[in-house]
Amino acid sequence: MARSISFLLIIPLLLSCKKDNTNPDNAIVGTWKLIAMYADPGDGSGDFVSVNSQKTIVFKADGTYSSNGNICDFSTTAAAETEGDYLEMDAGYEIVCESEFNAQIRLEVRNNYLIVTFFCIEPCQQKFQRI
Repeated sequence: MARSISFLLIIPLLLSCKKDNTNPDNAIVGTWKLIAMYADPGDGSGDFVSVNSQKTIVFKADGTYSSNGNICDFSTTAAAETEGDYLEMDAGYEIVCESEFNAQIRLEVRNNYLIVTFFCIEPCQQKFQRI
């Protein structure tokens, strides 16, 4: 009897749990503006620093993007129109950068910000805010 009561009390608890979906459908779709850059000197003490930039990225539901800056470049410059495709991955999104290295950049929507992670020796990221 005690087991039955315990089981009945646990069911509502289990039903109230939500799946932590870090990559909900179309979470990336929309227009994003660069607001901060992250750089680390190699000792783990890095942090995001606000930037004054006009760089934006527009992600469309069809898997394409466009930007007023080079999205594969770790800069704040908004002077080169770029466009291409992004891929949905298990833990976010990815863009393959056409360069001599063919590096991928990772994209993740985290706490309502778009975090772009570049291929760097030391951690380097950009933070975008939806506009």
